[in-house]
Amino acid sequence: MALHWLGAFSLGMSICFTTVLTDCSSCFQYPPECSHPHCTIHASWLAYSTAYKVNLSISSDYFNLAGVDDNVWLGLGVSKTPTMESSLITLCSLTPTGVSITQSYGFNHGISPQTVGTTLISQATFTNKDGVLKCEFLLHKSLLPKEENYLFVGGGEIVNNMIQYHKVTPIVSPNLRSFTSNKEIQITDTLILLHGSAMITAYGVFLIVAVYTNRYLRPIFQKAWFKIHSNIAIMLLFLALLGFGSILSRQERFMRGVHEILGFIIIILTLFQILLASLRPYRSHKCRKTVIIIHSIVGFFIFLLSFINILLGLSKRKLRIPTSIIFIQALYTFWVVFGAVIGNEMLRYFYRHDDNIYLKQLKRYSLVNLGIVLLYGCTIIMLLNVID
Repeated sequence: MALHWLGAFSLGMSICFTTVLTDCSSCFQYPPECSHPHCTIHASWLAYSTAYKVNLSISSDYFNLAGVDDNVWLGLGVSKTPTMESSLITLCSLTPTGVSITQSYGFNHGISPQTVGTTLISQATFTNKDGVLKCEFLLHKSLLPKEENYLFVGGGEIVNNMIQYHKVTPIVSPNLRSFTSNKEIQITDTLILLHGSAMITAYGVFLIVAVYTNRYLRPIFQKAWFKIHSNIAIMLLFLALLGFGSILSRQERFMRGVHEILGFIIIILTLFQILLASLRPYRSHKCRKTVIIIHSIVGFFIFLLSFINILLGLSKRKLRIPTSIIFIQALYTFWVVFGAVIGNEMLRYFYRHDDNIYLKQLKRYSLVNLGIVLLYGCTIIMLLNVID
């Protein structure tokens, strides 16, 4: 019952924050009555839990940039005054070497394009097509002000890798605007949370309980151990496929990093493991022992790779997962190895000559271990779902 409750609990907490943007409260365009993409300038932003996804586009003709293929920049500025005094400007630059993002206070001549950093910005793209310059990037919330400001958008050329002063005065918003809005788009974050919650529940909780039941709880459950083990494995597979499907539905590129590649390998191994268990031969069959050995080896690699991959996923820089969550995961991994596995092996060794005492100690030790597993699952999933 506790395991069924935990699965429903983790999935229920993952489905959250779904709202739809229905107006231009999170955009600035000129002329005001224009329809994007047929605007002289257009700036829009989507607020995620830790970052803004910013889209900029301007007419190259209006800013005297027609015919400039690269070596060009777009800028989004914020200021307390409509005259752009003491402004914070985010510049998106396109050069032959690629796209870069830099921030500056005020506007200084001769700023060399440079990226903000891998922990602060990702997925920057710049296109110059059909007389429209477009730039899209993610920017961490700490890099843009929370309070209301006037917004302005402009563009210009880059000469000798130096950003030049704009030829046409940037267009300023007629009133104060705020990046922080109640209408925050959380769809992408929800998919990431669903992925993380499902995978942590599957491989951080159910996998441990399944392995623990198979390895150590046979004397307690006797013949019922296999039914418990197989049911947990089925729930693990369901959550694993749910987590894999959720992240696959929002990935622009498939298997683009170590975490993604390793995760795909784990999913394949999990499917093979379930299939191998369901097709195992009867007890007297000559291949029975070989299948059990293969099943054990594959299970060990799933166990090892999944814990490595959970740490890799939580350590992704662009997610900016708090160090406390990564510490909890690392501490839990340490406990699984030394507390659950080595501890039970030592218990089995020390009481190998007295089955009654061993069974009594095993019940007590297993109750503590399974309690830690459930506590870990609830704690880390709750923490993931309250990240701001």
